[in-house]
Amino acid sequence: MRSLVESARRWTLWKSGLPTRLPFQSLLLMYHRFCPGEGGNGLAREHFATQLDYLDRHFDVVSLEAALTPPAGDRPRVTITVDDGYRSFHEHAWPELRARGLTATIYLPTRFIDDGAWMWQDRNIYLLRDAAPGRYKLDWRGGTVPLDLTGGRSLLASLLRVYEIGRHLDVDGCLELTDRLSHGLGRVLPKQPPAAYAPMSWDQVRELQNAGVAFGSHTVNHTILTSCEAEVARREIHDSREILTERLDRPVTSFVYPNGDFDPEVRAMVEAAGYTSALATYAGYWSPSGDRLAVPRLPAPAGGESVLADRIWCWWRKFGAPAPQLASKSP
Repeated sequence: MRSLVESARRWTLWKSGLPTRLPFQSLLLMYHRFCPGEGGNGLAREHFATQLDYLDRHFDVVSLEAALTPPAGDRPRVTITVDDGYRSFHEHAWPELRARGLTATIYLPTRFIDDGAWMWQDRNIYLLRDAAPGRYKLDWRGGTVPLDLTGGRSLLASLLRVYEIGRHLDVDGCLELTDRLSHGLGRVLPKQPPAAYAPMSWDQVRELQNAGVAFGSHTVNHTILTSCEAEVARREIHDSREILTERLDRPVTSFVYPNGDFDPEVRAMVEAAGYTSALATYAGYWSPSGDRLAVPRLPAPAGGESVLADRIWCWWRKFGAPAPQLASKSP
């Protein structure tokens, strides 16, 4: 009954057009993975297509730089941002954007693209989702972490528990965590990630760039910058920009904080590295009076245009004023 009420509310709000008349200046939407149909690991291509149709009808869908500058017209602006550089963008999202004459900005962890291998968090997600339902124990550095994989909510809690451990580790520590998890679950991690977890290649990145897609940095290893040593954070921020500038043969000036986590020290490192914009994950709408190195975004929902319309309306009611905070903690 509750789901029917929610569906009716979304449909009514979508048909009313109220979300299209909100007084925000710019909204940055955050996407990650895409998949060919419902039930896959990401946003279904059909739902992404209807979201784009809705945005294109009612808003100015613009580049990142255009979204961050004072508005030239009356219509609110929306920018599509995509984190991590999964191959599924190239396969499922880009054809829908291209068909509508739209573009996006993608943020790449450079080693993910270089190695064509696993993102550190995806290794653990894959193992936990691939394991047989049950209750397990993760032996970790002298302690035991209980993992309940018997249902959807308990699986999510276990995913978050393991992620919270990993976000405080360096590259070698993340490999150690995956090894212990693999042993505890009795599962073997494939050497190469399946399609849902695979990155784009540099050739695909350059193909997209030539077609008008913009790229920014997401560090080298997707290291959580507030959880590592200052020198490690500095290298992650600086080196990723150098690598991208060399590989793409053009300056790279935009950055996304992994997990959205940053503080004044990390922000200063990003500025010193030469970036002119940096995006977080704390919720809010952008106005030109905001901090270009602490830009809020909102996560694109799983669902079609009525779900997106509903979410835009609900977000505005909760986060409508530009957020002044200088820190973000996102799961």
